[in-house]
Amino acid sequence: MKTRFIYILLEGNDLENETLSYTIVRYPTHGSIQVDDDIATYTPDPNYFGLDRFTYKARDSYIDSNIADVVLTIVNTPDSPVASNFSLQTSENIPYTITFQEVDVDGDPLTCHMLSLPKHGNISGTFPSLIYTPEDWFWGTDTFVYKFSDGTSESLTAVVTIQINQATSYPLILETNANYGLIVVNGVSVLCPYTKNFTTDDRVTLKAISTDEHIFDGWSVNNQISMDNPKTITMTTREIIKVYFVPPKLTLRFIGHESIKINDQVYSLPYENSYYKGTSLIVNAIPQDRFIQWIGDIRDNQNPIEINLQSDMTIGVVFANPFEWTASLIAETTDLPETYTDHIQIGVSLLPQTMPYVFTDIYACRVMSYGSDWQQYQKYIQAYD
Repeated sequence: MKTRFIYILLEGNDLENETLSYTIVRYPTHGSIQVDDDIATYTPDPNYFGLDRFTYKARDSYIDSNIADVVLTIVNTPDSPVASNFSLQTSENIPYTITFQEVDVDGDPLTCHMLSLPKHGNISGTFPSLIYTPEDWFWGTDTFVYKFSDGTSESLTAVVTIQINQATSYPLILETNANYGLIVVNGVSVLCPYTKNFTTDDRVTLKAISTDEHIFDGWSVNNQISMDNPKTITMTTREIIKVYFVPPKLTLRFIGHESIKINDQVYSLPYENSYYKGTSLIVNAIPQDRFIQWIGDIRDNQNPIEINLQSDMTIGVVFANPFEWTASLIAETTDLPETYTDHIQIGVSLLPQTMPYVFTDIYACRVMSYGSDWQQYQKYIQAYD
């Protein structure tokens, strides 16, 4: 046995049957002993195994007995390993090497088992030297739980507490989604990309500067979009902020009476929408077999066409029979020696650039419109001298 105690019955005989008392004569070399009446309690020294011995004698009311010798055998039994709670400190982004000093009292090799990994870092390396690496820019308290095994028995669990101290300064990193990025940082104009360290808890005010070609469209801070401009932040960790600029929006208007397809999406004419300047669009007139040409800000007979929008545009799509409605017009004059007549067909055209039919000088012409058509189409009717 090892590091345990045993009760030993001290024995003696008296011819007169008197009560005997017992006394230790020579104490054990590798343990301790206590006597209570006829019971001796022997406790071996910690982690000792092998032989030990002690002697004792008995006494009645008058005389001592002979000396008796007790020999003990302490059997080697494995001790469980011991894992200890302890604490350590490091700083943000600084790994810490943990060197375990524990050894097994029996000389058995120890194995370390992680029962609960740290929540804000990771453990690497090989026991007895393990490396704790805190997650980027984390500060505060982290813990992990472990135990030892010597191949035969296991220790109780133990907790390692890690205090990660806050840094004294943090970098501010500004990025942009465009080739442009003028930002005012605490009153100083800078260009993106931009990096600067600020003292912990400093307040930093950012203001994005828009131009005619680059319009401020928000900040991305910690994966959240903010439209505040200016925006103030407090430096309690590294900040990576992306500022978004977009081109100005332009109006693209199509006039006609059929359909168009823009980047695989079909729209009925007339159609109008806003796009960022510089947007490229593939536009297809539908139906193809009735398409004649594009007119207005683009004049082309190819279908489809590609448009790179650099300004507001109005484009007419001409198909066969391009009028919304048509009417026949007969002109006649009788105030001349001879009577003249002529016949044309008129209608509402797509764009004001459509050239009208011109009568000869001998005719006077009056166009009459009835009903609600006039309110709808009067802005498209032009007079030519």
